[in-house]
Amino acid sequence: MTASRPIPSAPPAVGNLSQHVAAVSSKRLSIVETDPVRSHQHEFNGDTGLIRMFGRAETAQRFPAQFLYLSDDPLDSVTDDGFLTWYDARAAGRARGIPRSEHRLYFNSNSVSRMTKPGDRLFIARMHDQRVIAVVTKEGSTTEAQLVWLFGLDGAGTPRFQTRLEDDLRPTQTTFAVRAILELLGIDTEDDVSEWLGYMVNKFGTEFPTTLVFSDFARSTLATADWRADPDQALLDWMAREEALFRALERHIVNRELEALAEGGTVEADAVIKLVQRALQRRKSRAGLALENHVAHGMTLSGINYSRTQVTEGTLKPDFVFPGIRQYRDPSFPPDVLTMLAVKSTCKDRWRQILNEARRIPSKHLLTLEPGISMNQTGEMWKEGVRLVIPTSLQATFTPSQRPALMSLGNFIERVRECQARIPS
Repeated sequence: MTASRPIPSAPPAVGNLSQHVAAVSSKRLSIVETDPVRSHQHEFNGDTGLIRMFGRAETAQRFPAQFLYLSDDPLDSVTDDGFLTWYDARAAGRARGIPRSEHRLYFNSNSVSRMTKPGDRLFIARMHDQRVIAVVTKEGSTTEAQLVWLFGLDGAGTPRFQTRLEDDLRPTQTTFAVRAILELLGIDTEDDVSEWLGYMVNKFGTEFPTTLVFSDFARSTLATADWRADPDQALLDWMAREEALFRALERHIVNRELEALAEGGTVEADAVIKLVQRALQRRKSRAGLALENHVAHGMTLSGINYSRTQVTEGTLKPDFVFPGIRQYRDPSFPPDVLTMLAVKSTCKDRWRQILNEARRIPSKHLLTLEPGISMNQTGEMWKEGVRLVIPTSLQATFTPSQRPALMSLGNFIERVRECQARIPS
């Protein structure tokens, strides 16, 4: 039976982190808490912030914990399993009628705790299922800034724990950027697109369509995303919808592949690992291509002329050149009318790859959905002549001192229009 096409729906609804997180607490780590020579106790003082998070310990409470050291370079990130124990060191005295309490949060030694340095920032998230996620980020890193924004914490960080309970966690739309941050923490978020699964399986079968075809399909499932009225929000809506639809189809196809392995006899670890690695690589490559597809479609809607991934020099292929590659290759065409745009769903240090592209255009524009890029990194970008294009709603994740240098997608489109209006007739 052919599945009927569901009615196109609205963009993802605004949700709340409290659906996943019961409480979060954060502090800046001191030398006493990170130096193994000066601290052998493996514990934090239970200040009022932690008491708000865990409550008063009538008896010792032990929580299974996942420890993460998150670096801006994914290759330097580390994860380990362990536990945290919340207890009152003065419990015996209180049992004898002495009212004093002294709460502590003990952690077992692990590969993450051994990596921490003074100034690193600790985030502790208590989940509704009583698991705890303990995350350490390097001081001044993009990852730190992203978690600070996501949880609505103080940007500078303090030596004492700052706590947000579930009622304090602000609503946030499940954008591509938000989902990427939550996935760093191992928190799986999915928009409900179950009504589209049967239709997708009927349309695409058990093979993934090309990214161009799938991006077109994803846009067709949204009723209210309006590029002409608000390109910044439309781009975020398109990306969030494509990601959700892709994950739903991916889950169906990968489950079928796992079932096929099981039907073939004993499932070997190597076969499963290869399947998972292929799926992860497909996710990464498709995210970047999806963003390019949506930008290209939007530029066409805006009446903007462009060339996509055409060779400028050697083997270099910028994502977008405006008004086009023919004008770029014409030495008589005025360079101040040319514009280059690189597109990266996330960038971290990968932004340096664009510096040698389109050499006739000294000022490089970079569109990314990476929220909260660190001051250090944006400073390096601006020094190299890179202008960041950030969708309007994501600009709030940057510091007030960074925001004046950011360009919205709508602003970028107007700039390109102005340039193309100056093209010699």
